[in-house]
Amino acid sequence: MRKLTAFTILELIIVLAIVGLVSGLAIYGFLTFRAIVETRQAVNEVITVTKETRNLAKNNVLPKTANTDLYYYAYVLTFDEANNLNRYLCTRPKVGAPVWTCPVATQEKLKSSLYKQINYSLVLNSSCHRILFENLTGDMLISKRKNYTFADADCILKLTHNRQPGAVYEVFFNGTSNTYGLVNE
Repeated sequence: MRKLTAFTILELIIVLAIVGLVSGLAIYGFLTFRAIVETRQAVNEVITVTKETRNLAKNNVLPKTANTDLYYYAYVLTFDEANNLNRYLCTRPKVGAPVWTCPVATQEKLKSSLYKQINYSLVLNSSCHRILFENLTGDMLISKRKNYTFADADCILKLTHNRQPGAVYEVFFNGTSNTYGLVNE
C-alpha cells in the first residue's frame, strides 16, 4: 500500500500568507504609481494652460467688444485657496489709475474634474495668487498678494496628491525672465 502525500494545513496557511503579502504590496505600488501619474498629469495641465494663456495674450486674442482705444488688456491665471485654477480677461485704463480689473464675467474655470485629488498650494514666501500675461508681448507679471498689484517677481506653485503625500511636484513662474516650468527637472 502506498502512502498518500499531501500538503499540511500549516503549509497551506504559509503559502496563502505569502500570496496575500505580495498582493498587498502590488496593490500599494499600483496606487502609489497612479497617484504619481495623476499628479504629473495635473502638472502638465498647469503648464499647458500657462502656455495657452500666454499665446492668447501674445496673439492679442480679444472679444469683439474689446475697446483697445480706452483699455490695455491682459490674461490672468489665478490659483486660489479653494483649489481652483481660473483664467480672466482683465483691463487697465490707458488714462487714469494703472489698476487691473478682472470682471467675474470673464472667468474660465480651467481645472479638470479628473484632478479632484490634486491640491494646488502656494509655497511660503513665494506665493503667486495671480499671474498676468500682457497682450501683444506675453510678458509675465506676478501678484504675490490677493490684490491686483503685479510686478516682475517669481513664485512657486506646489501640486500634491490627497492620497499620496509623496507625489509632489513644483512649478516655478519667473516674471523677470518670463519663464515657467518644473522645479528640479
